[in-house]
Amino acid sequence: MPMDRLTIRNLKSGNEWQIDSLVGYRLSESHDIIAYQRVHKDSALIIATLDGKERKKIKKIKSYSFAKKSATLYYTIKDTVEGRVPGLYIWHNGDTIPTLIKSGKENFVNISMNEDASKIAFLYTATPKVKNSLSLWLSENGDTAREIVTQKSNGVPAEWIISSNYTPWFSKDNNRIFLGTAPRPLEKDTTI
Repeated sequence: MPMDRLTIRNLKSGNEWQIDSLVGYRLSESHDIIAYQRVHKDSALIIATLDGKERKKIKKIKSYSFAKKSATLYYTIKDTVEGRVPGLYIWHNGDTIPTLIKSGKENFVNISMNEDASKIAFLYTATPKVKNSLSLWLSENGDTAREIVTQKSNGVPAEWIISSNYTPWFSKDNNRIFLGTAPRPLEKDTTI
């Protein structure tokens, strides 16, 4: 069975280029940039201009997406690669070096950026083997992320958890972050 292929064509000039063996891609809504992954064992992310001339390759990517009104991209790295530790990074179009906003290995859930990419919120746990241990983290203006809500924070009811079923989102004025909580699930009875 043939692999997926994406063709990008400039309607004015008629020039086109193709990406074969495509796994997935994201387009910047406000800039002529595409980020995509192909079928390769290094799970590399390739960031390219839509004319295909400028390309940047980042290896061992787990997840990625662009901000809605910015050419800012976030991505998570699974393993240490090329001197970069596992974690959540942001990359602004034109930067040569991405910014690490939170180190950690494969513990990032439901990452969300506001429209201009000045804020990024996500759920994170340092102990993935402990069920229901997520907390909400926030990075502003590319600074190191800080934990802002845990299960013990004011406003989170006793015996409730931060839910992985909801992605945090920002209010229109970016002054509030909304997140989902849920009652702590009942433990499975193993005595039956």
